[in-house]
Amino acid sequence: MEIDLKKKTGVGDCVLYEAVGDERKFTIPMLKILKDRTQLRIIGLARFSQDIKPLMETGLFEAVYSTADMLDDLSESGAPLMAKAREIEQRFDTVFHYNLADRRLYFTGCTAFPYTRVETSQPYEVWVRQFVAMYEDVEKIFHRHGVTFALNGRRVVCDIARGLEVPTRCLGYSFLHDRMIWKDGIRVNGAWLHAAHEVARETDSRISAEELSPPPFHMHIRSKFFAGIGQWKLVKTTLYILLRTVYWHLRRYDKVTKFGYSPWRHIRYQFKRRAAYKYLVRRSVRADALIDSEKPYVFMALQMEPEVLLSGQTPEFFDQIAMIHQVAKELPVGTYLAIKDHLPALGYRDLSFYRMLDTMPNVILVDPSDFAIPLIRKSCAVISLLGRSAFEAAAFGIPVLAYSPNLFFGYLPHVHICTDLSETRATLKTVISYGDDERRSFASEGELLLAAMHESTIDPADFSDREALGEALLASLGDTFQGPVRGLAGEHLEAPAVVSDAGAA
Repeated sequence: MEIDLKKKTGVGDCVLYEAVGDERKFTIPMLKILKDRTQLRIIGLARFSQDIKPLMETGLFEAVYSTADMLDDLSESGAPLMAKAREIEQRFDTVFHYNLADRRLYFTGCTAFPYTRVETSQPYEVWVRQFVAMYEDVEKIFHRHGVTFALNGRRVVCDIARGLEVPTRCLGYSFLHDRMIWKDGIRVNGAWLHAAHEVARETDSRISAEELSPPPFHMHIRSKFFAGIGQWKLVKTTLYILLRTVYWHLRRYDKVTKFGYSPWRHIRYQFKRRAAYKYLVRRSVRADALIDSEKPYVFMALQMEPEVLLSGQTPEFFDQIAMIHQVAKELPVGTYLAIKDHLPALGYRDLSFYRMLDTMPNVILVDPSDFAIPLIRKSCAVISLLGRSAFEAAAFGIPVLAYSPNLFFGYLPHVHICTDLSETRATLKTVISYGDDERRSFASEGELLLAAMHESTIDPADFSDREALGEALLASLGDTFQGPVRGLAGEHLEAPAVVSDAGAA
């Protein structure tokens, strides 16, 4: 029984679990079930040394390590530093500088603490040395404990697991409401979704795109944003940040002792959110006014930066400024580029970013408080990296120009991947030229896409307690190791061959 469960889930005898992100509240109950039913050993990896004791007290972990403690292991002995880093690149078939894209988030695990010395002003050589230490120490953990499976790993863990041929899975939010999807390492495996899509076609299983709406999690973030930019709330937030920082110093937390958390920069960020919102409200148009004007436009919803979705799933390219410039100048005359920023992203971009957009005569700024779905439905096409706006457009049958080479629904006929900026003009001509008959066909594919995504994901809200959710996640995790992809009618379909993305995870 125990052996069968281990084989079905593919976890083997020892799991390395990186305890970061919102996914913890979903995956830890699943680990408890595994632990209760097998002799599985679980090793934890956390960001801060202060996280070790609470994790050990759960009784789930044989040992817990922190990346903060690894920063102390900065030995200068042996091979030269850059030679060590290049050796890591070659051995784990990765790009070392992809971690540089992550550094704003890596040490903190969330965007609530974006301003630290490590993340913003650390010398390049120090940064390289710290990541060399982490790669070396995490690899030692794999060997010391005989790790056979990595769960919820970020880039360093996934690089090492892939190099050692250890399977990896990571749970994350999908673009379908607040449903959760298993990722193959740190990316969604497009082959799995494509296979489920073909099963949906065979069984004619469809979900209408009319079901799409802003997910509850997004609505919660919106309400918090508006509640947080009031003047009195900013005063209270300032006091809270100062008191919290004093507490962290007194307790000698890693956030301040090792990572140099700056309360002043975080306080300024809170006021920048308000300033950015006020500026955009003054300089933008409302969504309904743009739609009523009947101006032809392509729509682009900006994505958050820094954001783990971008730095994790499309590190090769996530330069949204370059996208805007290229699309705006390549659009046919009389067609506009409508841009709407993401409310939680306000404050991360300087006002000069929006002023730059204001200088572009065919760019229209849309009020950030408006919802994107009505704009998507009336657009000629949607421009994106790999955000939810691209997914929603694909579901509605709206053509998509996406710049990420890793868009997991890029197999759709109306989703065009453009990894070369010089190809933008030709791709724009294609996506804008589709007629009504073609768009109706695309919308039909979108209904299959939604059915496939629904089958491939799990909604935590469907379960009355964490144990039931853990059972469901465990079953769906096992499905990802079975070879054939589970179909919508209980059938199986062989997944398409996966093209290796060496160096990209």
